[in-house]
Amino acid sequence: SWAVLGQLTEGVQEDLVVDVASGLVGEGVASEYAAFRMLRRELVDPERVLDNPRLAVPDLGILSSPDRVIAMATGLGEVAARKAKGTKAQPVLTKYLQALAWITTKNREYISVSISTFMACNGQMRDLLASARKGDRDPAIRELIGYLAKTLEK
Repeated sequence: SWAVLGQLTEGVQEDLVVDVASGLVGEGVASEYAAFRMLRRELVDPERVLDNPRLAVPDLGILSSPDRVIAMATGLGEVAARKAKGTKAQPVLTKYLQALAWITTKNREYISVSISTFMACNGQMRDLLASARKGDRDPAIRELIGYLAKTLEK
């Protein structure tokens, strides 16, 4: 996954990332990964989106294409996994679910890519589920969980 490749190339100089990635996954995939990284840099920082999604992305039109939604969703998953360590997990994961609900308002099918990235970056599913249960009074989180429940029932 891009998340794992991102972890493997973390700290590598930007001009060497494609070369390092090529050695790990081949030239074609490395080129795709480089394009993905470039796209992510064009978007709002996922940390800002995590902190206040509606302020950071007031116009969901910037996430109008699948590649942009995926880039933001994976970025949120990575940031949430990194920040949700120890006693700080609950508030971070509640914010993650709120941000994820906002950025996938028009494209709910991209929720799974964010959660998969969260897990690939060592995010704890039990902590995420606990936050979802506690955050079910929030209409955005409730609607997001409802969508996931319907999807899992199919």
